[in-house]
Amino acid sequence: TSEFVLGEGENGELVEGRIEIVNSGDSALVISTITPSCTCSNVTPASNIVIPGHSKSLVSVAIRLPEAFGDQRAQLVIESNDPLLSAATIDVVARAKRRLLISPRELAFGDLSAGQSKSLVATLLTAEGNPPANAAEYICTAESPCLSVSSPVGRDGAIHIVLDTSKCVPG
Repeated sequence: TSEFVLGEGENGELVEGRIEIVNSGDSALVISTITPSCTCSNVTPASNIVIPGHSKSLVSVAIRLPEAFGDQRAQLVIESNDPLLSAATIDVVARAKRRLLISPRELAFGDLSAGQSKSLVATLLTAEGNPPANAAEYICTAESPCLSVSSPVGRDGAIHIVLDTSKCVPG
């Protein structure tokens, strides 16, 4: 079993991609069926016959992402006349863009003099309203040495954002 990532999309969208089937054998590879494991996916082979000699055939695959937050997985079972592997299974995944809600949407640090520091708290929540399980994949480091963001996120989704003007580079 191998995994093929189709791509990334918004929840509810159709994510499309193509899988290559290569025939490195000496006789024609005849694909009898390609069966997806769920109704969330569509499969369309360009051809059911792949001629010998390292030739390729493309299979178009589309997976609809769920309306709720999350990735969608499907398995494709490809049945053929291959004497060594008459049924090959491919795991196909469409990735949903990770969405976070942050509150408040804007942070106002006010007027800070050189050498002053101010910490503000914001809340990060997933689309389901829960703090993210792995905050590290959502939080990036600021390109400014004077701005820092706490990680990990607290149990309530709280993160601390600190602006420290003593670490700022004049520019």
